[in-house]
Amino acid sequence: MATIELKKLSKTYADSTELAVNQIDLTVNDKEFVVLVGPSGCGKSTTLRMIAGLEKITAGELYIDHQLMNYVKPENRNLAMVFQNYALFPHMTVADNIAFGLNVRKTKKTIVKEKVAEVSKIVGLEDYLQRKPKELSGGQKQRVALGRAIIKDMNLILMDEPLSNLDAKLRTKMREEITSLHRKLGATMVYVTHDQVEAMTMATKIVVLNKGIIQQVGTPLEIYEEPKNQFVAGFMGTPSMNFLDVTVVDGQIYLGSYLMGTVSENLKEDRYTFGIRPEKVQISKEGRGTPAKIEYVERLGAELLVHFSLEGIGQTVVGKIPAIEEVEQGDSVTVDLKLDQGYLFDTQTEETVFSRGKIGG
Repeated sequence: MATIELKKLSKTYADSTELAVNQIDLTVNDKEFVVLVGPSGCGKSTTLRMIAGLEKITAGELYIDHQLMNYVKPENRNLAMVFQNYALFPHMTVADNIAFGLNVRKTKKTIVKEKVAEVSKIVGLEDYLQRKPKELSGGQKQRVALGRAIIKDMNLILMDEPLSNLDAKLRTKMREEITSLHRKLGATMVYVTHDQVEAMTMATKIVVLNKGIIQQVGTPLEIYEEPKNQFVAGFMGTPSMNFLDVTVVDGQIYLGSYLMGTVSENLKEDRYTFGIRPEKVQISKEGRGTPAKIEYVERLGAELLVHFSLEGIGQTVVGKIPAIEEVEQGDSVTVDLKLDQGYLFDTQTEETVFSRGKIGG
């Protein structure tokens, strides 16, 4: 069993007056795969390092399995950590790197040998045990780092952007391997990344951070479908959500002079931000919608990313459409921005007013 509780956890560095981590409250349940995601400098790695004991806690409390850990040394926290830079010993073989933690504990050699054989099979390195790190690919080095973490039979494994040094194809493969490893081990994992695709595909629970503050906690589907604010909506999803300035007058939503539809619930007359994901932006076949000009087209094989300039409005949107659509730069089209497929955000607080399917039509 491995659970983590963060209670008003904060971190301030000596050379700064700003909080790198600002009173975070978070519970990580046993066997969860929790991903901390956010832009660079949002406090996700600092939070992970405080859990590991590599950063001192400025304020608040950290509990692991209901035990206060604020002043417990890293080596006594009963956890394993995988770093971004692998941190392998270049003079040691793969076998010795994997076995390092057990050898430090002076574990019997027969047990070490058995464990190395078992773990190397799990991470797919049984044929590479006598090689040195310089003879390995980036993915193989990352497997060594994973092997070294899991050989200690820890119920809690922390990972700090472990795939950021790999190419795109290898990252995809390693995402699959790490999620498979999580299922096999049944361990609690906390994983840090700035890559929202990693977060969406790997996590059982996502924690979105910005400027040291938790913006939202939820399952990948909840985070994507029900973002609590404009930051979460814009950060999660590739390409990013489109945001447009709209006005509510007499219960109706206007994009410039174009009437988008009627609000389904009472809403004060004011300016709002309308958000719609690129996959929900469509070219109207019936000519209903907003006149637009295609600024340019990105061809991605089966899909196209089409950048539209909305005529007479001075705003742009990106649409993700099937490649079978015949569109070219400079074409004049009509863009259908369906109200019930979008979100409405308060322009002042950036909080979500209505989520998709709840605005109107």
